[in-house]
Amino acid sequence: MDVRSSSESSESNSSGDSLTQTVEDSLGYCTICDDNVNHSTWECPDRSKGFGLCCSVCLGPCKNNDEHRECQVEMIKYCVVCGAQARHWGEDCPHVPEDDEVEVDLSTLTDDYYGF
Repeated sequence: MDVRSSSESSESNSSGDSLTQTVEDSLGYCTICDDNVNHSTWECPDRSKGFGLCCSVCLGPCKNNDEHRECQVEMIKYCVVCGAQARHWGEDCPHVPEDDEVEVDLSTLTDDYYGF
């Protein structure tokens, strides 16, 4: 589907070039690339770096794949410790000293936003 602004025309300009611009040609922000690029986060060529399987029971990477297989959805990684998106999960946060355990109070999290 072509989307054209009211100032654009499908007619050619005086040099013979088309002024038509599609949405796909415009720049968009990609969370994984952390930049304005020619693709969305969902269409990123490096998608595997920023996405992971999230379990609606564990509220993060699943700790029981056998029992929760039906509860997993692909989503952008999010760190509950430092707030980073598309980089790592909270359990893998590089801002936590190695000898410390990451503890997340799951009672404060909600799954309403994700529609689980």
